[in-house]
Amino acid sequence: MAETTGQIDIFEMFAEVAADDQARHEKIHGVPSLFASTTRGPAARLAEFHAWQSTWGNFDSYRTSHALIPGTCEPSQPTATCQPTSLWAGLHCSCTWTLREKTCHCVGGNLHRAACTGCDWEGENRADSDEAVCDALDHAHPGWLDDLAIEIPDRPHEKTARWSTKVTATIGDRPQGWPVITRRAEGHVGNRCVPDRSPWGGYDVAAAVARAHLDRQHRSTHLKTTPTKGSR
Repeated sequence: MAETTGQIDIFEMFAEVAADDQARHEKIHGVPSLFASTTRGPAARLAEFHAWQSTWGNFDSYRTSHALIPGTCEPSQPTATCQPTSLWAGLHCSCTWTLREKTCHCVGGNLHRAACTGCDWEGENRADSDEAVCDALDHAHPGWLDDLAIEIPDRPHEKTARWSTKVTATIGDRPQGWPVITRRAEGHVGNRCVPDRSPWGGYDVAAAVARAHLDRQHRSTHLKTTPTKGSR
């Protein structure tokens, strides 16, 4: 422990005590998981995750914390109205150093969940980020799938004013944050939902993704309305 002009550095002493307490907590309990946190809202979840990092460190923090947070490119700042975003959590095993001798119950892989930057609503857990985005669009912009019937050509590499004007002229004006559904060209690098690429600052959703989401809705509705055996 360092001394300054013959005196003990009280701040360094406190830091050492805190480090010892943290090491003891790690050894007994393992590093705490944020997956079951009751915190809601993208910004609040990010703040909680950053607080976790300040205590337990940045190394492998996404996997170790299992925190549900917005993806790197997903919207996270609070908005005055409901706007869609998606969260993800890394559920890969980190037991090799967090749980020591305890039995591993890790799920593995990534999990995704719809969220809203305007309120604390969150959707169901999904295996795919695009499913989560579509769930969030259902919440923030009901009726967005009605635009699926209008064919919008594949967007240019960069969103341009000319393309935005053409899209607006084709389907009409829409509220702030409304998505655009585009027909991706054959051989396109992917169908990922891209934020801030519609003329209204919303997601660009591939038509194939939107159709798959609509099909899931129809199947879900059918299952809910079909009587089960013995229910009559």
